[in-house]
Amino acid sequence: MNLELSRQRITQLMAIFVTEIKCEASMGRTDLNKASETILIPLLNEIYGWNLENLNYAENDNNKPGIDLADKAAKICIQVTATTTSDKVKHTLEQFIKHKQFLEYDRLIIFFLKEKNQSYPVKTIQKIIQERFEFEIGRDILDYRNLLKEIASFQIERVTKIREILEANFGSEDLSRKETFFQKPEKIFFTQSHLPKLPPHFLPRPEALDELKEVLFSHSTPLKKDTHSACKIGIYGMGGIGKSVLTNYLARDSEVHSLFSDGIFWFSLGQEPNLTLRQSDFAKMLGDSYPAFQDIQQGKLYLSRLLANKKCLLILDDVWKVHQVSAFNILDKQSKIIFTTRDYGIIQALDAIEFQVKLLSDDEALDLLAISSGNIKENLPPESYEVAKECANLPLALSMIGAIAKARPNRWDNLLQKLRNADLDKLKYQFPDYPYPDLFKAIQVSLEVLEPDTRLRYLDFAVFPENVEIPETTLMIFWRPEGLDKYDIQDITDLLVERSLARRSETGHLVLHDLQYDYVRKQFSNLSTLHARFLDAYSSCCANGWHTCSQKDNYFFGNLAYHLKLSNRKAELHNLLLTSKDWMQAKFIASSSDASYLFDLDFAIEDFHDPLTSKEILTLTQLYAARQAINHRAQNYSDEELEALALLGYVDEAINHARLRALPFRRFHGLLAVINALDKGNTILSSLLEEAYEIAKTLEELKSRYFCELAIALYKAGEETKAQSVIAEAENFAYLARYSSGRNEALAEVVSALSKMLFLEQATALVHDIQDGWAKSEAMGDLAASLLLSGFGEEANIVLEGAVSVAQEIADLEDFYEPIISVCSKWAKALASLGFIEEAFTWIEDIGDTSKTKVLCDLAETLAQLGLDPESNEIFDKVRDIANQTEIYDIKLSILRDLAVSLARCNHESEARYLMTEINSIATSNESSKLAITLSRIAASLVENDYLAEADLFFNKSMQIIQSVTQEHKKMWGLGRIAISLTRANYKELANQVFSEIRKISEAGEHKWDLVKVFAQCGFVEDAKSLIEAVEDDDFRNRLLTELIEELAKIKDFDNAKSLIDLVGDCHHKAMAFIKLTNEMIDDEPIEEMYLFLSTIRDCIIPGIEKPIDKSMALVELAKTMMKLDFCEGEMDDVFFEVRSAIDQIEDESDKEYLFEEYVDGHTELKLGLDISPFSWQNEVKQNKKVTQEALELAFSQKFSEALSTFSRRPALTHSSAIEDFLEELGSWIPAFDKAKPQLSLAILRECIRISSWTSAGWKDIYCSVQASKLWPT
Repeated sequence: MNLELSRQRITQLMAIFVTEIKCEASMGRTDLNKASETILIPLLNEIYGWNLENLNYAENDNNKPGIDLADKAAKICIQVTATTTSDKVKHTLEQFIKHKQFLEYDRLIIFFLKEKNQSYPVKTIQKIIQERFEFEIGRDILDYRNLLKEIASFQIERVTKIREILEANFGSEDLSRKETFFQKPEKIFFTQSHLPKLPPHFLPRPEALDELKEVLFSHSTPLKKDTHSACKIGIYGMGGIGKSVLTNYLARDSEVHSLFSDGIFWFSLGQEPNLTLRQSDFAKMLGDSYPAFQDIQQGKLYLSRLLANKKCLLILDDVWKVHQVSAFNILDKQSKIIFTTRDYGIIQALDAIEFQVKLLSDDEALDLLAISSGNIKENLPPESYEVAKECANLPLALSMIGAIAKARPNRWDNLLQKLRNADLDKLKYQFPDYPYPDLFKAIQVSLEVLEPDTRLRYLDFAVFPENVEIPETTLMIFWRPEGLDKYDIQDITDLLVERSLARRSETGHLVLHDLQYDYVRKQFSNLSTLHARFLDAYSSCCANGWHTCSQKDNYFFGNLAYHLKLSNRKAELHNLLLTSKDWMQAKFIASSSDASYLFDLDFAIEDFHDPLTSKEILTLTQLYAARQAINHRAQNYSDEELEALALLGYVDEAINHARLRALPFRRFHGLLAVINALDKGNTILSSLLEEAYEIAKTLEELKSRYFCELAIALYKAGEETKAQSVIAEAENFAYLARYSSGRNEALAEVVSALSKMLFLEQATALVHDIQDGWAKSEAMGDLAASLLLSGFGEEANIVLEGAVSVAQEIADLEDFYEPIISVCSKWAKALASLGFIEEAFTWIEDIGDTSKTKVLCDLAETLAQLGLDPESNEIFDKVRDIANQTEIYDIKLSILRDLAVSLARCNHESEARYLMTEINSIATSNESSKLAITLSRIAASLVENDYLAEADLFFNKSMQIIQSVTQEHKKMWGLGRIAISLTRANYKELANQVFSEIRKISEAGEHKWDLVKVFAQCGFVEDAKSLIEAVEDDDFRNRLLTELIEELAKIKDFDNAKSLIDLVGDCHHKAMAFIKLTNEMIDDEPIEEMYLFLSTIRDCIIPGIEKPIDKSMALVELAKTMMKLDFCEGEMDDVFFEVRSAIDQIEDESDKEYLFEEYVDGHTELKLGLDISPFSWQNEVKQNKKVTQEALELAFSQKFSEALSTFSRRPALTHSSAIEDFLEELGSWIPAFDKAKPQLSLAILRECIRISSWTSAGWKDIYCSVQASKLWPT
């Protein structure tokens, strides 16, 4: 069990404990307080080594005055209470003395179930005690935070025992405990909106239901493997036998409801379902908007977070393949999955529990025939017995024939004759794999008795996808050319439902049984003509292209790709998706999501299989480029832009962009931005808060911060109890922080959150625990503002004075003014909120313009709320002027984003919309450096493949773009990478020009670290040496030498790298240089030399390192290298011991924090050796490299379908470079493309740049240059 994860779990469980105490206390109940005494006994015994007993339960000791628990041998007693006042402490001490318990016990401890006060009256307490016994306030008054501090120092064995104690009391599946957080007022299953309607001629089958319930209730775990996931039950039987109806009946049973408290969910799948679409539907059922999943795995991961710790029943109807169930294998072991199938082999493959649905008995068959024909069984004519036999007792067949008999009650003999005369040979030919053709006989007879035109219309249902609901509005457009109006269509659909040839869904749309669907499809030798007819009917609504459809028809926008594909118009489908962005935009407007367009792309992509023709390679690559364009658009919205979008009414769009973010912490902040824009009563607010909470629980770093932000959002949403629960967790995480710097920062965030939530006593008590000056001034600034707003003016001024004093001290000592600016801004905002406008401006008048724009926006909002619109608008204009005068890109963009949000909050919609457009335009310049670098790298690839003219165009364009970058650091970073590409392409003259410009920038003395890399990679070793020699600071010079050695090693210039080792002037940097050189030589030099190097490092160099932090760094890097060379377990254990010993010698906790963040996190094997949990982001970097290499190898093997699919699975590590990464990768595939067809790579690059221009202004400009050059093949 992992130590860090166990500590985090203890924090969560402790928060539940404390929260329940608070809730019970607020209602005046003490039963949980008494129970907690029993809970505390094993906990305190394990932590402190006592042997406590509960005196409340001891014979003759019931509720001893003043004390509850005692270790009589150790002479320790404890009072357990939720009342934290000074009076309670005094009363406890007085009772202890009154009953002379100090004669029996040497030590009294008061344990508070809630947070103890910051201070208690020392003199009063001493007066009460009068030296009768020892009582130290700091030692003997405890709360749960003291326990957490003790636990933080324990190792895994003791931590595990403590966790087990808490899990036993607060980690159980008892709902009263498990649903402390985010318990919804209504259970999902009570609406039954996810279940299909029961058929109108429903026959209860109580015996079958009881048997199925017995199977459901008696199996709690899977049969064999995967014991942590939900138990699976497979219901099998032939089609039409009643599997779905019986399962539906089960899902409505009250006992089943009570078992699955978090909901019952139903999905109909069929033969070829879009599984990512179904996953999105599931997310929507759970309260999400409509997330778009890149693949099934992403959908599973996302849903598993939403369903963590839930107790659900998931029903998958009509399963045809194993992977369909696997796509939903996301539930915990307390949940269950039921699936229906005709294929028993699927049940075996999944190790599922089996349940076979049997044919109706003769009596049951007659019962159903009677119900569906509107009779009672005793009144059925003699022919009915034979009719039932002809239907083989199949429920669906009996329902259809019974419906005919209901309309023609005197024609039972006629029905029997038709069934006996059905063309069995034809049916067996059409359905060779179906064992019971009697069902199709019933369908055939049902159609024969329809009017010819109605029969044709029924056969038209073959055009629709299986398991898709069909709106009558869609039928109106489809059948309008047949001369049918709205009322004709209503008559037809009503008749089909009456005859059991179709059913209505909960939304009133039509649905066919899958066997009925099979039947109508088999009546067509060529379905493409039917799809063509459907498309022709809709074309009348789309005069200027499919994207201009005048009917706001969700079916059409959702399924046009399906109809184009099945009408054999795949080229038209590809043109629809790839010719322009019109269809992408139309789909987004229709569904408020990019998900639907992504589904169309995936639908088209699934047709491509290796080997591909050159034309297919081009089309497929374009389809993947379109996917990247969507990702680019989704990932580039800032939090402020998402909030502004939501404020402007585009809530679904904002939510979807937030959910498409790749990294969890960015997804959390995106959702929080949307939450901040929603009103209290918004129906989706609760589900979004729950979703954000589930994400926050998965985040390892800065956990306390995320919980603080979430607590504030909950408080604003009116969820005060939940906010208290979450802030309690945040506080616990803060105290468990490994280092003091992190603990101080986290505590400051907790105080700020408590202040904003107006929990002022808690905030005041905690602020004294913050030791760091900057963190303390931030917390006190928020506390002062909240005290002022709450009417505590005197107290507010005292806290403000302290905050200003701390912040001013930082400014005086460190010449750092951010803390004082922050304190003044917070106070000014509070003054303005109370109407003291002039005073507010006085507090910020000395702050620089760009530093006070956020508070100016806040003041403008406050003025608008006070009805002072002219004054508010004047401030908004001032902020706009400051932004216009700001030359630094990042600051300007930040100001404009804050301004857009404030304008939207103040209902200045047109100005906010305009500003959003401007922000998007300005943000394009942020792409410039990356854009220029990508172009230069593609250009280098073009040169390597003799496309010199095209390369010239890209190199020149990259230089043009990089010159537009105004930020010096970004410009030099871009120039350096372009220089590397130019050198790689042997463009020496242009490379020298770039280096001249780089040298000019470097004269300022900044960014030398980056330049050393560039010079080394381009072969300018002497330039790099000269740059380093000019550095006066010894430590910096040694760092640069180490960097140069590493870069030379990377380009295999080992001789030069080795010659520089002796120039490194201290043991720390020499060890690091040696290790980096060894890492690069592993694949190229003899293994014996590697062992010699490592021995030299370990025995001769590392011992000479004086600083513990430097020694730890070197040992960590040494351990990583030894693992690469597969050193034996014994030697690795020795090195791990040396690493731990070195770390233990580090006194400065911030140094430890730096070591773990920069050198340890991300290396799984090393962290296992040191017993530290892995950090995912760096692992994804490794995964990225691995996937990229696999894709490259597949492309060079001419397996382009596999290659593109593989590359698309790369974890997205940045939020703004999806397009650039994709195009850069295509540049490395140029030889592979051209092997398939000469110059194919140029056509691919041109088309992919064109598609990239749909969502990126930078690439749009490049595409215009490509078009104008006329170099690229069409």
